Amino acid sequence: MSNLISCLDCNKQISKQAISCPNCGRPIKKTQTEQLANAISISSTIVGGFILFVIASLFISYLFLPNTNININSDEQFEIIDYFKSDKEPSISVPLFKENILYLGIKNKEKTENILATHSCKKLQQKGYDLTNVIVKIFDVDKWYSDGELITLGEKRCID
Repeated sequence: MSNLISCLDCNKQISKQAISCPNCGRPIKKTQTEQLANAISISSTIVGGFILFVIASLFISYLFLPNTNININSDEQFEIIDYFKSDKEPSISVPLFKENILYLGIKNKEKTENILATHSCKKLQQKGYDLTNVIVKIFDVDKWYSDGELITLGEKRCID
């Protein structure tokens, strides 16, 4: 088996082990430095692609997953529930807190449900509560009592 190859520029016979043609100087095989630079370039592309994927995943999760971090502690949640249980808000009969959602059940639908949700957010903000990431959902109490379904009639995200 021959250990010689022809140079593509000058057609002289040269060793397969040669880095360049001794006759014309054409590079024959990559040096270790060039091979290392090529490997680093490929590695950088893979690492960069992975970092881009992680950043895109975090951004998408930020956009589409609800943020349940709220600044209202459990004592304040009980205060809010007591406020809505009092006669100060007669149209609301059942207040509940679950994670970052304040559910307010109504029996008579005399107000538009979205307006009632907005009104509830404003009332709580006036009382000094930090409602960042809190959602107020209005639901039909009669439907909940009869079918066990909590159907949202109106909704408002409370943001200061």
